[in-house]
Amino acid sequence: MPTAKDYVGTLFGVEGKCVVVTGAGDGFGREIAGALVRAGAKVVLADLNTAALDNAVTELSALSSDVLAQKANVTVEADVEALARAAVERFGTVDALINNAGAMLGTAAPEKYGLELWESTIAVNLTSAFLCSKAMYGPMAANASGGSIVNLSSVGSISALGGGILAYDVAKSGVNQLTRELAVEWAPAGVRVNAIAPCQFRTRGWAAAMEDPTKEATVARVKAGIPIGRLGEPHEIVGAALFLCSNAASMITGSFLAVDGGNLAANPTLGGVLHS
Repeated sequence: MPTAKDYVGTLFGVEGKCVVVTGAGDGFGREIAGALVRAGAKVVLADLNTAALDNAVTELSALSSDVLAQKANVTVEADVEALARAAVERFGTVDALINNAGAMLGTAAPEKYGLELWESTIAVNLTSAFLCSKAMYGPMAANASGGSIVNLSSVGSISALGGGILAYDVAKSGVNQLTRELAVEWAPAGVRVNAIAPCQFRTRGWAAAMEDPTKEATVARVKAGIPIGRLGEPHEIVGAALFLCSNAASMITGSFLAVDGGNLAANPTLGGVLHS
């Protein structure tokens, strides 16, 4: 009889799986890539930022020899196809993909939102997920056990965050629908597709805001909308990502997992309700 540790490790583990992580040089991508390496996965780190990618690979290569770096602009189809080829050439297949690459490129009121900002934001947050998913589908579909795609969405895909981030929220809504469409289309091939929706986390941008006295009111307002009472910490995204890549999620596809401290569950009047 297997030990409890062996049972849990087999069910929830990712050991030996080849996982491609986009935007792996910083933020959620780096956190997830590091967790995957520590869990025994073979990890392909993709990023356009060479310095950030080099730093991540240097750190993770000290933990495992099964780490590959690939510079890629995930809005460019040729780069994405090269990324898929590199993963297969090095590790033989692709078992999972973390579509993490994304960015908030600028803010503007909707009536002043420029077309260039709109198109570039849609490209990096939505088109990239489509291109990467399409490129990794072939290797996953060829696997006897199929594969798993995990898209990074946002609570802003469900309810408007405002503040001038129109295209970002719209793009993330598109990520949700892309998740559903691919989940249905690719289920017969054994390729599962799910999305994670985080609230505001203390990654680079919010970490800077929390130390900026002029942003104190903004940070307080954000915290007020999260019932757990704080922003997320980067490592708190890891469990959801590893779970969706693992065998424990074998019957889960087309789903949307909020990692948001209760943000989406809360009514906007939270805090204004009288308790008796």
